[in-house]
Amino acid sequence: MVYRYQRVNGTFSSAWEARSLLGVSWYLREAPSACAHLPHRSSLWFARDLAAWGVVTHPYHDEPRPEWATRKGT
Repeated sequence: MVYRYQRVNGTFSSAWEARSLLGVSWYLREAPSACAHLPHRSSLWFARDLAAWGVVTHPYHDEPRPEWATRKGT
C-alpha cells in the first residue's frame, strides 16, 4: 500500500509512505537514504513510484536509487 503522508494537522505532505502487509498487520517500509524524502525520516519516500518499488523489492538501507528514478544532468 502506498499513500500520501498525512501530517498531524490533517494536511498532506509531498512525501509518500509505503506499507507492506505481514500477516494481518501493515508495517512501514523504510526508504534507502538515496530514496528518502527527508534525511531523518526514513519512512517517507521521495516519490510514489519509488515507494511502490520499495514495497516490491524490499531494498537495503544503503541501496542506491534505481537507474530509472535517477535524474540525468544535461
